[in-house]
Amino acid sequence: MEVADEIFHPQATSPSAPQLPVGPVGVRAIATLFRSAFPDFHMTIEDLIAENDLVVGRFIQGGAHQGEFMGIAPTNRQVQFTEIGILRVAGDQVIESWYETDMLGLLQQLGATSPPGN
Repeated sequence: MEVADEIFHPQATSPSAPQLPVGPVGVRAIATLFRSAFPDFHMTIEDLIAENDLVVGRFIQGGAHQGEFMGIAPTNRQVQFTEIGILRVAGDQVIESWYETDMLGLLQQLGATSPPGN
């Protein structure tokens, strides 16, 4: 959170989450959402690839659901989910980012939806 202004350009966008404010404000908003719901949130970087102006990361995230998340009351369940992030960098700052998060897997772990066929 403290370095968001250094890492993300003030006009950075995330086309995969167009509802977020631009720049570091949007980054802090999504981080606050997850950290409020999962106070012990953790992330493990599994792969990191950089080429030209793109950086791609594949990571595993998780924590205990101890706060409201997208309208879901705390369940105290431990969750683990994957995400892939693609970042476009210019002038040492992220200017554009895309994220593909396994939200279905996360929601299933929280009991908000059932796996297909159940």
